[in-house]
Amino acid sequence: MNSTLPQSVTYIARDIERALGVQKNTVNYAIISNNSTFAKESVHSYDVTLVESDETLSTQELLAGSNIEKNTHILVFKNTKAIERLATEKEVHLLNPSAELAGKIEEKISQIAWLGELTKFLPPHDIKTCKELMFDMSPYIVQFNHAHSGIGTMLITSEGDLVEVKEKFPNRPVRMTQFIDGPVYTVNAVVHTGGVLVSSPSYQITGLSPFTDNQFTTIGNDWGAAHTMLSDAQKETIHTMATEIGEQMKNDDWKGLFGIDVVVEEKTGTVYLIEINARQPASTTFESWLQDSSVATYTSELSTFVAHLRALLGENLSEYSLIPVEHGVQILQRMTTTIADVQPDSITVLRDLDCTVIPYDQRTLGAELLRIQSDESFIQSHTLFTALGKKIAHELEKSNKNI
Repeated sequence: MNSTLPQSVTYIARDIERALGVQKNTVNYAIISNNSTFAKESVHSYDVTLVESDETLSTQELLAGSNIEKNTHILVFKNTKAIERLATEKEVHLLNPSAELAGKIEEKISQIAWLGELTKFLPPHDIKTCKELMFDMSPYIVQFNHAHSGIGTMLITSEGDLVEVKEKFPNRPVRMTQFIDGPVYTVNAVVHTGGVLVSSPSYQITGLSPFTDNQFTTIGNDWGAAHTMLSDAQKETIHTMATEIGEQMKNDDWKGLFGIDVVVEEKTGTVYLIEINARQPASTTFESWLQDSSVATYTSELSTFVAHLRALLGENLSEYSLIPVEHGVQILQRMTTTIADVQPDSITVLRDLDCTVIPYDQRTLGAELLRIQSDESFIQSHTLFTALGKKIAHELEKSNKNI
């Protein structure tokens, strides 16, 4: 299956995986990205320009060094004001919504004002300066509007957790939000001129060993786990949240992808909004691959990535829906203090488990070493692996012992 975009688009991507959400041989679609082992393996049947460099170039650097023709429609993963200025200088049409609007929607304090009555979706919250923060025996989350000095989001469980932040930033405002204990889910959505299309939720895999050292780091998404773990009522609530938020974004002239993260309180089953990602979410490409593998041709349903592109080009997609996803998972093995690499024999074992394994070249703490994908879930319930998930985790741990 291949498709044709109504107008030509060039995606400029630091990481080529972000741009591979369309089917191979898509007409009117080109990519500019860094050269890498994964990129070289992925270029077949795509119109790709790979840039050689001693270091991985940023999206801004790739755009600055390109010979892209004037008036070309370009797309990036995450827009910035610097990219906007550069696009103006090069006289190309940047399709992404404005960086200023994205910031207003994403940032923790400005988001409260932007949400207005939609703050009803959030857990109980307040805005205070750091010097006003206290601990009253109930855990809560503290978030700056922007991350500062490596401090962005903190879980406060004691008075001691507040000492550093109160000393460093006494007068800086923060958002404090009641901590909700439970699984987190992600859903992607596309705003178009006629409304909002909402995709299927995925369980957000977070903080599990041996894939990461950090308990708060997101390492993957499991659509099959979400399909079985969420009730129909919870799925409907998530769909409603995404739709109402998307409609408000549409009123501010947003087009294209965004994502929301929600947490389902373990004790009550109540769904709360915890994050709005005003950009293309990282799970989009794999979600679109899963969608493309489940249909023979596009009729009244689209993949999330194709809907994103067509919405950015100004199409009204009211006659379409997004292809539902009921199974599929991807998980990242990040470089940790104990896993600096994964042995080739282990990669072979993972592939023999019917997993797609994508290796990465970068070797810095926290960077991706492997991307592991499967049709079969790795998660059976919150934080618990399936038998397949356990086999994969065991193989990665075994590989570590041989380094």
